[in-house]
Amino acid sequence: MSVDAARAVAPIFDAGRLKLAREANGLLKSQLAELVQVTPAAIGQFESGTVKPSATTLAQLALALRFPVEFFAFTGEPRQVPTISDTFFRSLRSARQSERQRAVAHATLVWEVVRRLEERVRFPELDLPADLHVSASTSLGEIEEVADELRQRWQLKPGPVPHVIRLLEVHGIVVTRYRSGSDRLDAFSCPFPERPIVVLGDDKGAFDRSRLDAAHELGHLVMHPDPAPGDRTLENQAQRFAGALLMPREQIVDALPHARVNWMEMVALKRTWGVSIQALLYRARTLGTLDESAYENAMKTMSRRGWRRTEPGYLGRPERPQMLSKAIEALATAGVTADDLVRMTRLSEATLNLILGVEREDVPEIETQLTNDLT
Repeated sequence: MSVDAARAVAPIFDAGRLKLAREANGLLKSQLAELVQVTPAAIGQFESGTVKPSATTLAQLALALRFPVEFFAFTGEPRQVPTISDTFFRSLRSARQSERQRAVAHATLVWEVVRRLEERVRFPELDLPADLHVSASTSLGEIEEVADELRQRWQLKPGPVPHVIRLLEVHGIVVTRYRSGSDRLDAFSCPFPERPIVVLGDDKGAFDRSRLDAAHELGHLVMHPDPAPGDRTLENQAQRFAGALLMPREQIVDALPHARVNWMEMVALKRTWGVSIQALLYRARTLGTLDESAYENAMKTMSRRGWRRTEPGYLGRPERPQMLSKAIEALATAGVTADDLVRMTRLSEATLNLILGVEREDVPEIETQLTNDLT
């Protein structure tokens, strides 16, 4: 790490960037302090802006955090750094606070990369209805109506949604995958006003679960203007929305099990609708084709057979986001290389590849057909 570069950045050091980089690495202040051989109090002073690190210390911080020194420079640009309370998390108990902070930092970096890319590439316009908000007292039946209304406005054909992630992206929502290293952290979303970010966990790798997660986060973005992490009412509403969006009542009710469950038919339904057997059973209970007793018996059977963790009817790899990779293809067409992207975003190569969801060698360097739609 160049000390000369650190000397240029040290006078314009941005305290918030240090905190963002530390949280993106999942480090406590004490852990970072140990890596650069300063006190935790010193890290706290750097992050609060009361003290600026010397050029030598800044170089050590950049090296330990694997961020270019330039990342820590104050540019005068307005920044949005969300907190956990600004984000739709399923639960505040299942994942550690440090895991959630790291995930939010990742979403912030994604948002910053998107802003840089949008300076050169036209993304799909954000098309997110602002008149479908609900309250905590909204009935679950009304939530079904919200999902039906969105399907109509987005002109979805009857039947299964072919590609849920692409549906979000074509309407201007950024979707990214994130390998947290923990199975305690589910999908979440950050409602940045310019362009919301949906982050899907990449640890479990289940096609059907991923689609339901994406629809769940879409429900939050459509219905809930103000995040309330862990709020059970909002989570239940988002889950009901997801079920109704992916399995509309009028189109699936006759195909769902009535009174008893035929497992071969459930596997066939799973493959048709792209959702898990568990989601289908839950939908059957919701719509009343299975009563509570039949539903509980079906779930006990799944548990006994080990299907709660590994269901029959493998659907393949999860859907992959395309918006950012298409932006990279467009930039490659214009002659922008991977090294140019690193300089443009002021991120390390490894961090940028993580955000873009591609390996360095997969970044296109040859002419490709420029396209800005995802249909």
